Amino acid sequence: MLAMVLCADLRAQAPKQDPTLVHGDDNSPQLRVTRLPPTFPQRRFEGVQVSAAVQPTIEPAPSADRAPEPIPSGQEDSTQTTTLDELAQVALSTNPAIREAETRAMAARGLAIQARLYPNPTMGTASPQLAGNQSQYNAYMIQDLVTKGKIGLDSAAAERAAREAELALVRARFEVLTTVRQRFYTVLVSQQRVDVLGAMVIIARKSADIGRQLLKAGFGSRGDLLLLQIELSRAETELNNAITLLATSKRQLAAATGLIDTPIDRLRGDLKQPLPNYELIAVQQGVIQRNALARSAEIEIARSQIVLRRAEVEPFPNINFMGGYQNQQPGAFAPQAQALYQVQMVVPLFNRNQGNIRAAQAGVGTAVAQLNRIRVELANTTAAALGRYLTAQQSVERYEKEILPNAVEVQGIMYELYARGQFDFLRYLAAQRALVDANLLYLNYQEARWTAAAEVAGLLQSERFP
Repeated sequence: MLAMVLCADLRAQAPKQDPTLVHGDDNSPQLRVTRLPPTFPQRRFEGVQVSAAVQPTIEPAPSADRAPEPIPSGQEDSTQTTTLDELAQVALSTNPAIREAETRAMAARGLAIQARLYPNPTMGTASPQLAGNQSQYNAYMIQDLVTKGKIGLDSAAAERAAREAELALVRARFEVLTTVRQRFYTVLVSQQRVDVLGAMVIIARKSADIGRQLLKAGFGSRGDLLLLQIELSRAETELNNAITLLATSKRQLAAATGLIDTPIDRLRGDLKQPLPNYELIAVQQGVIQRNALARSAEIEIARSQIVLRRAEVEPFPNINFMGGYQNQQPGAFAPQAQALYQVQMVVPLFNRNQGNIRAAQAGVGTAVAQLNRIRVELANTTAAALGRYLTAQQSVERYEKEILPNAVEVQGIMYELYARGQFDFLRYLAAQRALVDANLLYLNYQEARWTAAAEVAGLLQSERFP
């Protein structure tokens, strides 16, 4: 995966008495050195004092068709099957945040159905008088007659509340998708970072081996060797940290899907896949128009206006009507068949719902202010995310077009010069380290690019990504 030439094969087979052969440890390569006159000029490269002619022997330079290249796009082996689309589908079907929002939307829809139902009548029977042939028996029905369209207003308000709950489900859905997308590319970049740091450890380990053998040959110092060993320890620490972060990032990705125990091996994705060229103003306007949070705030204004109208008609009383039949026992001086009726209502003499009307008026103002606040916050969030995306995109393009090719070219030049004996091995290793560092920075910008792009897609609530 990493197209770097690591000069690891050093010639080692020579007679034990050969004065030009320096023996290292049992597991370290041997260096063939040339003893020079005391007047031969000395040069310092990478913290190790060496003679210009003291060079480890390496294999011939690679042919043109094997020229070193920068880290590839990040596309993994096609045999790997874990993709972003697969994880997104799992998250949409199992994430508990989506399930919670779905049940809330169902509850709100049920309340909307209930709000439009007319009140049920009341039926009863009674005996106003039990006195032999003077007894009376009746049956009646009571019905509240709702006035001023109160049921319609209640229903309209509940419908809008249900719509807000449905938009909350949309928000939850895209929040989950955004989290899965961001963590997917974090893991994908972490995989690449582990590979690059693994190559760095190899370079640092070979540098330490070379320094150790030069010290034994009398061409270095203890301080030079310690510097190389520090570099090796630092590289190994970075690699171990990267491996740990990769493992934890995978568990975060699994948690984002809703299945915390899901095993995740390696992901398959293409870091060099092109992304849209977003324009700030157009994206901000699109987010304000399309984002479910802004749409929900608009609906809340309409709902609060309906609530206000409902509070204003509350003082108009409903009419309570009762009608029935009564039977008078024979013997009384009254007709046997009698009709009953009763009409009553609340007289709004003291309580005319003044407080609730004022509260509903304030609620309308609150809803309007909330919409303006949400629009400002969405515009600010979009600008921040788009700023991170555009700067990372520019850096990625610069690295792909200039920095990485130049680092590759420098490595190739150093290899050729080293093969000709014009540079020492440590300077060649420095060129390789520079290429590794360039690749690490390139991966950092790729991670920033993809996580910011996922955030922008979430704000726009785009189903397809990338």
